[in-house]
Formats: sequence, structure tokens, C-alpha cells
Amino acid sequence: MKTIKLYCKICGIPLTDALQETNPKNVRIGDGENALEKGRFCIMLWENNKEELIISIEENILKDHHEQWRFQGCCGSDGSSGLNKLCAHGHEVATEFSDCYMPHYIAIDLVRVTVEQIEDNQ
Repeated sequence: MKTIKLYCKICGIPLTDALQETNPKNVRIGDGENALEKGRFCIMLWENNKEELIISIEENILKDHHEQWRFQGCCGSDGSSGLNKLCAHGHEVATEFSDCYMPHYIAIDLVRVTVEQIEDNQ
């Protein structure tokens, strides 16, 4: 399993501490549940064949977007309004999914981040 660290592609600032890969079978998909434990990441292949790197909703280095309309949902963010998480310098890097009818996680926009592999424990 891999260990990675994420950085903003624009300014290079760290977005996370070290994250350890987890198997997609370990991702919790219940409504209102944290999909991953803090310090974990997973590459998910969704039903629409979209591949996405997700991290725990508890990773708190990322800032909320200043435009509150990006957090639409009844009890949290349903992710339908695009990127809503920022690096410390204000660059859009990810989308929070935290509404009551879905698992809670942060989806990283791989076009906007640099992924650095720290080690490989295969």
C-alpha cells in the first residue's frame, strides 16, 4: 500500500499530512458516515466509471470556500456546486461531500494537486 502527501499544484503548499492508502472495500458507504478514517486515502471507481482520489472528511488542513453557495445541501455539502475546499492560499483543490444522505469524504481534484508518493510497501 502507498503513502502519499498532497500539495497545491499552483502554490506548492501542503494540503495534507502523510496519507496511507486503504482498500476500497474498507470505505464506509453508509449515509452520514465518515467514509474513511483520518490519515487514509483511497482511489474509488464510481458507478459512472469516474475514478476519484478521496480522503477523510476529518482532514482539516483544507479551508472552506468563501462562497457559501458551494456548500448546498440540507444538512451539509452535497458536492453539486463544484469545488468548495481551498488550500491555505485560497486555491480551489477539492470538493466536500457531507450531506445526510451520503457518506462523508473529500474528493481531490487531481488536476489541481500534486501527489507525492512517500513510500511503497507492496
